[in-house]
Amino acid sequence: MKILIVCTVPFDTNGIASVIMNYYKNMKRDNLQIDFALYQSVNEMYRKTIKENQDNIFILPNRKKNPIGYIWKLKQLLKRERYDIMHIHGNSALMEIELFASEGIDIKRVVHGHSTQCTYHLLNNILRNRFLKSYDFALACSQAAGEWLYDKQTFQVFNNAIDAEKYCYSPQIRREMKEKVAVQNNIVIGHVGYFLPVKNHAFLLEVFREIVKREERAKLILIGDGKLKSNIERDVNKLNLDDKVIFVGTTDRVSDYMQAMDVFVLPSIHEGLPLVGIEAQASGLPCVFSDGITKEVKVTDNVEFLSLQEGKEVWAERILHKVGSHIRKNELEAIRNAGFDIKAKADELLTFYHGLVDGE
Repeated sequence: MKILIVCTVPFDTNGIASVIMNYYKNMKRDNLQIDFALYQSVNEMYRKTIKENQDNIFILPNRKKNPIGYIWKLKQLLKRERYDIMHIHGNSALMEIELFASEGIDIKRVVHGHSTQCTYHLLNNILRNRFLKSYDFALACSQAAGEWLYDKQTFQVFNNAIDAEKYCYSPQIRREMKEKVAVQNNIVIGHVGYFLPVKNHAFLLEVFREIVKREERAKLILIGDGKLKSNIERDVNKLNLDDKVIFVGTTDRVSDYMQAMDVFVLPSIHEGLPLVGIEAQASGLPCVFSDGITKEVKVTDNVEFLSLQEGKEVWAERILHKVGSHIRKNELEAIRNAGFDIKAKADELLTFYHGLVDGE
């Protein structure tokens, strides 16, 4: 069976790419080829994993700057390689671009929605009717994301699953990471996310400044990269918080860094079902999320949702309250029971693929 994964966002350490790679790495490889069609450079960790599995990465023209070239190259790729399934991951009806490229080709077309909003609202509205008639099967990362993207049409939810055992709370790793990051005597607020407007780092920094006013031992760990990172670094410097904020950058040790945190904060303007929210809960962390994130992300009792309209003072107060009132424990069973363990979900996706090809 040959499958082409098409990712409509940069294939870096962002939520969609992480979900794709979690499923990819945990899927059984017998008689299975999974190639990737991308339009930007690939995260080196991901590239290495794909090449080790002897699968292919095809870099297409820039989807935004050269859509005609992108469509043409994708069509030629589909004709040449004769895939059984094209699985498109995106945030909106702009996935019609890939569906249009596949017209006239014998292939199963799967679309996969990962958000409850999008950036290009006008184009999304223009393409929506055609999009809803073009795919064969619809998937979503959450019920809310599916209802938003597919309106009243049928879709199936595939959770943004994780390697639950990898993220389990470990007192030993916590001690080691606290020492490594030099935060043994600090209260550590943590965040993982690509530096984009939707992740709302600027607001997070305002909240953290309020936290520091109340608790001088507080430190903020920011994991991730992205186009707005330099802006946030400048803001940290202007606020004289250089000794309080730790920029980790891109890392394959997110699970270890989460052990060093005391509370996890995600003030996103909107999200479908953020993978890092599940990872943080698996780590036993108390979490404070914005109410712009789907409530389906809550799978333990450690999550509190706050409106961004509440303001930085309320956020700071609730975050510090979480730290002071939480007893950390192993949440593996809760993650598995909620259907977010990748080993089971990868088997489910593979069964789904076989069903499409075999016509079941």
